[in-house]
Amino acid sequence: MNRLDPKSLEAFRAVIETGSATLAADRLGMTQPAVTKAIATLETRTGLTLFERGRFGMRPTAEGALLDEEVRRSFSGLDRIAIAAEAIRQGMRGQLSIATLPVYAEGLVGRAVAALSLEAPELNLRILAVDQDETYRRVGLETVDLGVVMGPLSPAAQLANHPLGRRRMMAVMRVDHPLANRSEVGVADLVDTELVMLSPPNPYRDALIHAFAREAAVIRSRLEVLTQRGAALMAVNARSVAVIDQEMAEEMAYNDPMVHAAAFTAVPPWDVSIVHRRDRPLSLAAEAVMHRLKLASTDFQAAA
Repeated sequence: MNRLDPKSLEAFRAVIETGSATLAADRLGMTQPAVTKAIATLETRTGLTLFERGRFGMRPTAEGALLDEEVRRSFSGLDRIAIAAEAIRQGMRGQLSIATLPVYAEGLVGRAVAALSLEAPELNLRILAVDQDETYRRVGLETVDLGVVMGPLSPAAQLANHPLGRRRMMAVMRVDHPLANRSEVGVADLVDTELVMLSPPNPYRDALIHAFAREAAVIRSRLEVLTQRGAALMAVNARSVAVIDQEMAEEMAYNDPMVHAAAFTAVPPWDVSIVHRRDRPLSLAAEAVMHRLKLASTDFQAAA
């Protein structure tokens, strides 16, 4: 049997206790697709059918109930969520700030901070949606406690980093679009396609423009919008294509049967990391946020 992933086991326990992948996702600060994938991975690795799925939600099978007993025994005294919650109740107060790109503010970081806020009612949490250079600057000057950045990482020696996973760009379109039968698309596939562009300044826009420039191709676009979600919605309704971040693309494809997402292969995957001052001890609140970010990052795909 393959080694079991502790994050999959946490997702399993949360679904057992809530009876729903959606409620489990809310509890853990993850997306519903990430919880569903974690359960599917656990079932594959154990060779067991752990839940009955239906209109009533998710109920453990006999095999699932037996595994839950073993997991509870194994986690006894080591339940990280219970330990974190207890630490919060014992005195997590004050204010904590995180700087990050707007796409992570409305996705990964937003989910993690929202989940922590439910456990720490006396902790003020602030997310600053800024560009990458400003994130590094604010972390270095200690005007924020943590930053979430996309690679390559800054060589700044005073910053420590904690990898969260890898991400990539994806093309979003309606399921009846001519390219919707593809799992991957490149620049050549999009040359004659109307694209929805993200408004500048935006690193995803820049990466798309550079990818087209490398192949001496021209971008066709009449539509531009500020946010990634807005670009995806515009693409679906205008029967065009938007090239956006993987998390947003997969979330929309999961929730809307009319949305198709394909990997955009012209831009290589990149790392996403938490950064903070190396020479300053992290507060209890910062440690808790990092824990929540790592849980929320289980929906990152290891894109090759």
